[in-house]
Amino acid sequence: WVPRVGGLKALKTKRLKGHLFRVIVGGAAPVLFFLALTKIPFADVTVIVFCSPFILTVLAVFVFGDRVGIRRWIAIAVGFLGVTIALQPGPETFNPNSIYALGAAFAYAGLMIAGRHLSDTESTFKLVYLYNIGIAIIATLILPFVWVSLNQMQVFQLAGMAVFAVFGHLGLTYAFNNAPTAVVSPFEYTSLVWATLLGFIFWDELPGVAVVLGAAIIVTSGLYSIYRETRIKVQSEQA
Repeated sequence: WVPRVGGLKALKTKRLKGHLFRVIVGGAAPVLFFLALTKIPFADVTVIVFCSPFILTVLAVFVFGDRVGIRRWIAIAVGFLGVTIALQPGPETFNPNSIYALGAAFAYAGLMIAGRHLSDTESTFKLVYLYNIGIAIIATLILPFVWVSLNQMQVFQLAGMAVFAVFGHLGLTYAFNNAPTAVVSPFEYTSLVWATLLGFIFWDELPGVAVVLGAAIIVTSGLYSIYRETRIKVQSEQA
């Protein structure tokens, strides 16, 4: 693919530290996500990870100086309340393995923040390519210590995961760098539907009442935040 986008020149960067940071936090996100999947249901993990947009908004205030009004702060607080409900932090109901999913949410938010920070000089292709090269190098160094032999079907499954991951990463990075968040984010929430459906089909899992309630609160708060962001942009453009 490199020759089609300008050859090796298209990969040159003067912001290596920024790319390295993306590799570290971006690599932590799927590791923590998959660890969570081995411990708690698919839909539960997805609900918890969806607090990342709220984390992202808070980080953007400190990193980029984004202005967030009182209504959006309330929406963020309500969103975190939804996450708390989904986590069920009681002594008899809290699953400590949920911390893995929460860590994945923070790592994912860090990845998006770093991508936005670099996007003023780095192309979508460069962001995705250098990120995956970095992950490949680190994973290869770790591989001898964790390697498990694979059968032919598992090889095909991993190859399929790789294809979906690369094109998903390309799509998300391009979307967030070239379209308003208000347009892109609602599509992300459909992941909750797919996670519930796939979890039921493959593992006969259904989310509990607390998880469903938490998800409803998270989605409602997220969509309201998007609505407020859109209104503010429209008002500023009209002014």
